[in-house]
Amino acid sequence: LVPRPAVLALDDATSALDAPTEARVFAGLKQRSRDAAVLVVASKLSTARIADRVALLDGGRIADIGTHDELSARSAVYRDLLGIDPVAGDEP
Repeated sequence: LVPRPAVLALDDATSALDAPTEARVFAGLKQRSRDAAVLVVASKLSTARIADRVALLDGGRIADIGTHDELSARSAVYRDLLGIDPVAGDEP
């Protein structure tokens, strides 16, 4: 990795990690990349939960942007994608 990149893009870089290890990796990245924009492409709920903002793609376009909690509350597409039942409050 470049020591201090202005932009760091990670494409499913933590997909093979369990949630606690992934959280430690992102905590370290956040600390080392304070002045950088970090773009993470991910499909895991644990990644969405720890992101500052989530961009929801639908049909190749950005359908919504917000935190995990914001998107869970207002986006049926996001809830369906992650298997969240808004009535039961269940999350996988």
